[in-house]
Amino acid sequence: MLLEYDNELFIFREDTIRTLELRRQGRVIEALPYLLQSWTLKDELNFRNIIRLKPELIENILNKAIEGYLIITNIDRLKLEMFIKSTFISSEINFYGFEENEIEHIKQCLLIKNNLFDHRGNMINFPEGGSFLDQNAKYMYFLNIYRKILIEKINEENNKRR
Repeated sequence: MLLEYDNELFIFREDTIRTLELRRQGRVIEALPYLLQSWTLKDELNFRNIIRLKPELIENILNKAIEGYLIITNIDRLKLEMFIKSTFISSEINFYGFEENEIEHIKQCLLIKNNLFDHRGNMINFPEGGSFLDQNAKYMYFLNIYRKILIEKINEENNKRR
């Protein structure tokens, strides 16, 4: 993600499992080094320089970083489950009932789900590099629901064969 502030550019990523946990613990400033990836400031990107940033800028970064996660998690879980089930039934995806900003984030989540699960519904790859804690929180929330539906479908297919 990109944010321009005082003629400077700040490149950062969406919240991860790690940064969400730090937020929950009230350690918001400690989450910033995991979010910020680059900037055009002459100073080196490190914790000491990050805490010198203006509070307004820090707040903007934190708000934009969590935006996608909040959009996905604010969708009614049952509605999201029914939508995911419909993607298994029909090859045509219908986003009826979702707001435009929700559709944008759902499409991102649908794109990353491929090649992450094996034939039993086990997650065999992460959508992004790094450990579990470094994964995009929005994706992992969606994939958790997707995996539940996938396992249900696999079990249905297995029961039909018996």
